[in-house]
Amino acid sequence: MYYYKVVSSKDIDEQIHHCKDFLHDQSGSETRVTPPEPGSMDTWGGLVTELIEFYKKLHGPQLQLFHAAGAILMAFCIFVIFYANSTAAISSAETMKKKQ
Repeated sequence: MYYYKVVSSKDIDEQIHHCKDFLHDQSGSETRVTPPEPGSMDTWGGLVTELIEFYKKLHGPQLQLFHAAGAILMAFCIFVIFYANSTAAISSAETMKKKQ
């Protein structure tokens, strides 16, 4: 990866000329290893960091609303998990009855 200092010119032809010169002669340019693309852990880590920063800014009613929304979300997830497990248990029991 090469770093190129942008020319502050509004003339497109002049910018193209500077870019072509840069591409032909990189001897004086600074080179660095290309950083890897962010993985899923980087993405989730960034999301968690942003959520923590958002949480730190909340006060009073906004904080209470955030806690209420979190509690409702957790209750919904628990409900879905128990519903899925009970449905699977019922279908499993019916399958066992049919096999006997």
